[in-house]
Amino acid sequence: MKIVKGIIVGIGLVAAVVAGVFIGLSVIDINQMHAVAQANRSAGYPNPRDRILLTIGLSAAAAFLLGLGIGLPSRLRGKDTPAAGEPSVDDSSVEEFPQD
Repeated sequence: MKIVKGIIVGIGLVAAVVAGVFIGLSVIDINQMHAVAQANRSAGYPNPRDRILLTIGLSAAAAFLLGLGIGLPSRLRGKDTPAAGEPSVDDSSVEEFPQD
């Protein structure tokens, strides 16, 4: 389980970094569009809507993967360890006491 947890956390971190880069690029694009709008020229600049939607999706995926990776257990439950709610001693090792 450690390997799966590490892979999921790694993918989440990469997605978070990529989302951060896209956010930075979107800010640059929006600043350029604002400058163009102030100069009364509106030709030749792409709409940053698609990149902003991609950034939102990547941010959500990164948050999900990081949360999932952090929440996973570091190791699996061993054969000798009882699951939650199960008794820790099996019935064969318990002695029967005579009742009066």
